[in-house]
Amino acid sequence: MKYQVGGSLRSDEPTYVSRQADEKLYHALHTGEFCYIFNSRQMGKSSLLQRTSYRLKQEGYQCLYLDVTRLGSEQITSAQWYKGVIVSLLYGLNLEQSFNLKSWWLQQAGLSQIQQLTQFVEEILLPKSVSDRIFIFIDEIDSLLSLKFPVNDFFAWIRHCYNQRAMNPEYNRLGFALFGVASPSDLISDKRRTPFNIGTAIELYGFQLQEATPLLTGLKKIAPQSDQILREIIYWTGGQPFLTQKLCQIVWQTASETVTGTLNLPPRTETYWVEQIVRTHIIKYWESQDEPEHFRTIRARLLYNEKRSGSLLGLYQQVLQAETTGYLVQTDDSPEQTELLLSGIVEKYNGCLRVKNPIYRSVFSHEWVTQQLDQLRPYASLLNAWVASGYQDESRLLRGLALQEALAWTQHKTLSNLDYKFLAASQELDHQEIQQKLETERLKEIEKRLAIERQNSRRIKWLLSGVTIKFLIAVALGVVAFTQYRQATLSEIQALTSASNGSFNSNQHLDALVQAIKARSKLQKLNFLSLKEQTNVGEQTNQVLEQAVYGADEINRLSAYQGGILAVNFSPDGRWLVSGGTDRTVRIWQRDGTLTRTLQHKTAIHGVQFSPDSQRVATAGLDGVVRLWSIDGQALATLKGHTAAVWNATFSPNGQQIASASADQTIKLWRTDGTLLRTLKGHKAAVWKVAFSPDGEKMVSCSVDHTIKLWSREGRLLKTISVGKAAVWGIDFSPDGQTFVSSGADKLIRLWTKEGKLLKTLSGHTAEVLSVAFSADGQMIISASADKTVKLWRIDGTLLRTLQGHQSPIRSAAFSPDGKLIASASEDGTVKLWKIPPFSSTLYGHQDVIWRVAYGKSKASKTFFVFTVAGQELKLWRSDGSLLKTVLGENNQFYSAAFSTNQQTIALAGTSGDLQFFNLANEQMTTLRAHKAAIFGLAYSPDGQFLVSGGDDFTIKLWQRNPSGQFQLRQTIKAHLTRIWDLTVSPDGQFVASASVDGVVKLWTWQDASHLNEKPYRILQGHQAAIWGVAISPDSQYIASSGRDGKLLLWNREGKLIRSFDGGKIGLTRVAFSPNGQLIAAAGLDNTVKIWSINGRLLATLNGHTAGVLSVAFSPDGKTLASSGYDQTAITWNLQKILNLDLMKYGCNWVADYLKTNTNVEKSAPLRGSLRDRHICSP
Repeated sequence: MKYQVGGSLRSDEPTYVSRQADEKLYHALHTGEFCYIFNSRQMGKSSLLQRTSYRLKQEGYQCLYLDVTRLGSEQITSAQWYKGVIVSLLYGLNLEQSFNLKSWWLQQAGLSQIQQLTQFVEEILLPKSVSDRIFIFIDEIDSLLSLKFPVNDFFAWIRHCYNQRAMNPEYNRLGFALFGVASPSDLISDKRRTPFNIGTAIELYGFQLQEATPLLTGLKKIAPQSDQILREIIYWTGGQPFLTQKLCQIVWQTASETVTGTLNLPPRTETYWVEQIVRTHIIKYWESQDEPEHFRTIRARLLYNEKRSGSLLGLYQQVLQAETTGYLVQTDDSPEQTELLLSGIVEKYNGCLRVKNPIYRSVFSHEWVTQQLDQLRPYASLLNAWVASGYQDESRLLRGLALQEALAWTQHKTLSNLDYKFLAASQELDHQEIQQKLETERLKEIEKRLAIERQNSRRIKWLLSGVTIKFLIAVALGVVAFTQYRQATLSEIQALTSASNGSFNSNQHLDALVQAIKARSKLQKLNFLSLKEQTNVGEQTNQVLEQAVYGADEINRLSAYQGGILAVNFSPDGRWLVSGGTDRTVRIWQRDGTLTRTLQHKTAIHGVQFSPDSQRVATAGLDGVVRLWSIDGQALATLKGHTAAVWNATFSPNGQQIASASADQTIKLWRTDGTLLRTLKGHKAAVWKVAFSPDGEKMVSCSVDHTIKLWSREGRLLKTISVGKAAVWGIDFSPDGQTFVSSGADKLIRLWTKEGKLLKTLSGHTAEVLSVAFSADGQMIISASADKTVKLWRIDGTLLRTLQGHQSPIRSAAFSPDGKLIASASEDGTVKLWKIPPFSSTLYGHQDVIWRVAYGKSKASKTFFVFTVAGQELKLWRSDGSLLKTVLGENNQFYSAAFSTNQQTIALAGTSGDLQFFNLANEQMTTLRAHKAAIFGLAYSPDGQFLVSGGDDFTIKLWQRNPSGQFQLRQTIKAHLTRIWDLTVSPDGQFVASASVDGVVKLWTWQDASHLNEKPYRILQGHQAAIWGVAISPDSQYIASSGRDGKLLLWNREGKLIRSFDGGKIGLTRVAFSPNGQLIAAAGLDNTVKIWSINGRLLATLNGHTAGVLSVAFSPDGKTLASSGYDQTAITWNLQKILNLDLMKYGCNWVADYLKTNTNVEKSAPLRGSLRDRHICSP
């Protein structure tokens, strides 16, 4: 028997262990999905590839294999690399003898490499393959990172192959699976072109004991305790495939060296024996025993990049320390965590990071990490001594030149949190000492001057000369000290802006706002900056402050718990909050976050609620007891009677009774003095929650038995509602008592009539929905989920907002009585208080890229509405963000839309090349055959009599309305060399502007009453790349264009360039003028919308989208702005509140309660007067 240590296992290898990933990958490829398996080395990826390929080949499918390492790396050119891909595919098809590649290759001269690859697939691979399905397995994909040329086009091509399925059914035969040690963002950062957001990630975990039975075959031959030995092996390796196979091989080898060739272990010594084998043959002197190489591979992954190794080691050190301190490292998908996971040394577990196995914990121990960090840090001994002193010994901090050298060393490096803490403390102390030094020098000068005045008049002149020299020296020293202080402060400001941006992208919006305010505040207090420094740093700090202010939703955080928080509720008068959790306490808080009472319990608390008069609190715990407390913390009553945990307790509307729901499958009704009134039986499993109707006449309960039950006040069962096969976790009555809402393990929220008839089902969560509640006015519903989000819904089912930021499942969520605050309680140990900011409203509902957003006006009601197009959908939204209507197109992926000036029709166009018209009055859709390729540009003339369209056939088509109101083609103009992205008609109706990938804007004037001139009136040249958007000012005097070069160019009507606006390096898509012509807005692929004044001043950068923004439009009254993009959402922005906003004042008001009450906010050192978190907003 031989176990496979390293390398790929053959398809028929008896020790191959089938895991969940085997079936998931096989079935995903079968159903046509794009799959990728990214994990650390030696996790069995190649073996999985071989096994899956073998299974598919057995079914008659063709499997092609590309090993990226064999295609070349550092010295290869892009042309050679792509040719290597084609040659590998050709050989995989066994066509090298029958196909003249050289001749074919010459025919493709002049095409780009991607075009050649596409031609090969369409002309050779698909037609000449005899198989119904072709699967391309690409291994070692991370080798692409070493290439000297960009590979974004290759991944975009893979996405193209999947997108082409709608256009060319032959592409349905083609499938891809990628394997490697990388993250999707490492391989391609362009979110609009990446295939990974349309693919399926196959998670590859270590061997589970129940899966590892193939490994028993060999162990059973050498040891009667084979099951116990394998269990211990899996314990030590954590199921890591390489280590597991290696340890099995060592056990086999050890047995073969005995006289009998077997192991005769005394009973119950398997644990000790396997441990000794591990320590002797693997851990001890591991560097000399690491064959085939494994630990050195992990070490190299951690240390190879000096710029990041400090951060990775610091993060790993935190994970190690968490095992003893209990302060677990929550997963946040940061680049550092992703890299650490790819090293293989840690894994995700219950939302946290942990060391993958005891072997790694022993090899890469605390001592090893400390040693590596000490070798990296030039200030290691000082930092260690400072930590050992409990961060109190200031003599260990850096100062002066040593500090400047350390800061220089940190440039372009990502460090650990401990490093940043040490350097920040050093900078602060250095600043204090500089200030003290300056003060001392000033005092000395004063003393010397007084002494001079008392000297003999005969020596005054000489002494004054000496003083002057000394004074100049002191000034020089002060200048040097101030320069050092200024540079240190600038470094700190830059660190804070980076931290704010990182926090915001990690959905830690409150932290991002605090960090942005700190950065801006420090900049405002820093004098004597150069104009360049003031401009650069000012833009950076303002950008993160804008981002944090406009995206703020978390307003406070209550974090005094030592464990998870399982329940939270507001008092009916809105003055208090109560929370309970696993640390066996109930805490009562003021609305501003001030902790007022801590009530000790004997077990974890799952339910908390205030009485209707806000003077009492009921708590429910695992000990099966309900306790009643006064608001000042006095125990009032103990309600005993349940025989298992109580999950929930609630007051009746009159406050005279309490209903409790228990794991003993019953509901009990009590008087508030503890008297048991009755027991309600009927559920077949634990009852999770019970709620009273507002009039107190009914109760509704939900249970793990998949049912909801309605009860009379007397306890009579009125109705049982079966809710599929999922546990029901949440239940709540509406304030008017006409409906109730439920949530459950099936990820759904259901709205019911009071009689139990299903009204509506709300979907959107990606995990169990653990809590649900109505707002006090009954117009909104809030849900909390194990997917770590809180969602806010209208009762019509429209999703209003998703609140993200918790690091673990959210157990409970509640509205404040006035509806202004939302509280959520999570297993991460925090209660977060949320407030919906007034700046924007997000429109959810599309499941595809939203290519266009625009405003319309109802002819009947004279009110504005927003409409969006995505996929084959047109959606109309009311001005308050609620969904008005969804219209489905036919065989057309919409790219563009325009609203007719007669307010009756929306014109739509897209992939089919057809024009479709949706009539708002009769809700009928009509189709007009138009272009032979996709349409991207579409616009009405101001009088509504003409329509212009353009797209991938490079033409502009002019349509005129006939007497019956239908459009007829009047003219076709060969307008551009490539795709026409955008079209618009001037408000005065005198000319048309077109924007194209060919990098120019063309202006077209009228030849006669129904035809445009065949040649453009003006050609606007100035962009360095494709132009994606064009707009004309309301007075028709200016044209704005935006493009891939990140520039927005403003031209006058005669074609003269007036002004250039810098919109970043990634690219600006669409552009729009405000109705008064004073503002210009541009959508960007950097996920932002930028607003400039017409004179070129950047007024605001709007952050809210999570992917590139494709469209932007002002409302007709100019009060709001709408944007949409790749993240499948549209956002309406309140410009009246955004423009001219005092960002610092608003931000400081937002975080005021948090800075005042949160226990984790650093307190100010009163004697030093330094700028600390709690006082960052102080004058």
